[in-house]
Amino acid sequence: MGSYFKPWRRKTGVITLVLACVFALGWVRSLSVIDLVEFPIRMRVDGTLVSFGGDIVWAQENHPGDSGWKPGVPEWRSFDRSSRIRPITPLDFETDWNLRFAGFQVGKHAVQGWQHPRVFLCVAPYWSIVIPLTLLSAWLLISKPRKSTPKKIIETVPETAV
Repeated sequence: MGSYFKPWRRKTGVITLVLACVFALGWVRSLSVIDLVEFPIRMRVDGTLVSFGGDIVWAQENHPGDSGWKPGVPEWRSFDRSSRIRPITPLDFETDWNLRFAGFQVGKHAVQGWQHPRVFLCVAPYWSIVIPLTLLSAWLLISKPRKSTPKKIIETVPETAV
């Protein structure tokens, strides 16, 4: 059994399988819970990663004001989808979608008023991450490594004069 994990393909296959399982758990969790992780990036830009309804949403808010570094740590919040108290997600606003295809969406919206941010949105469904990772890990774990064939060196033999 120890020799099974010697090739790099097997180790990579296990890592991709673990990642596929983590994203699959996130997918299932997103159907009943809304998770938000807020990343303070700079003074004018904040990023928010939202997981809900089978999708992962990256929202980048551009606030008016001066630029500079905004120290802080990411903040994680979780809400039950069935409760009355739920966060306002970036998809709750009317959005101008530039791209919409097979569950993928890219767009932006601007809330009226000088003190409200302009938000860039990027939506990806969980299946677009889980399925390719699962297929890649299956290929890495199940496929057999090719046998290396040594190169044949052909030596030329000088002709002898007869």
